[in-house]
Amino acid sequence: MKTIIKITALAGFLFSASSFARFSCDDLDDMAASLDDMAYEFERVDEQDIDRRTDRALRELVEALNLVAQVENDMRLTTWIRNLQIAFEDKDKDDFEEALDDIIDRMDDLYERDCER
Repeated sequence: MKTIIKITALAGFLFSASSFARFSCDDLDDMAASLDDMAYEFERVDEQDIDRRTDRALRELVEALNLVAQVENDMRLTTWIRNLQIAFEDKDKDDFEEALDDIIDRMDDLYERDCER
């Protein structure tokens, strides 16, 4: 539950920062941590435990990720985000984890590019 609240708060923050051309290193780091938390939480829950709060948190995370994809003009990231949504809707754990791993890798790449020079 803490993870869902943290993800929701991060998504709200990112939307407020949407007018900026780039995200800060702290934003990227927080997003990566939230993605890691989402992966951990999704791994732990059973299908029946996915409730409206989880669904809402994922929708908000997806919206924040789409904002990053838009700012970066990154079609691969956009595709992985869509795959994540589809896998969640289909409750396909393997596809969800694969898409989430791809997104996490991309966010790590962005962090390395912008923050580890």
